[in-house]
Amino acid sequence: MDLDCRVSGKEIVITSPGSACVAVYHRVEGEPRLRTTAPPTGPTEFKVQAWRLANDKARDLGWIV
Repeated sequence: MDLDCRVSGKEIVITSPGSACVAVYHRVEGEPRLRTTAPPTGPTEFKVQAWRLANDKARDLGWIV
C-alpha cells in the first residue's frame, strides 16, 4: 500500500493517494507517544500501516523515542 506522509505543525497526516483513507496523529507535549486527532478512516491494513509510518516519522523528528 502506497502512503503519503506530511507534517503540519504538531500533526502527522497520512493519506493513501487515490482513496479517501486519512489518518491524523498529533504530538502530545510531555508524553512519549502520538495520539489520533480523529479515528483513521479506511481498511484495517491502512490503519496499521499509517500508525507505523506516523511513529517512524515521529521518531525521525525526535518527538518520541
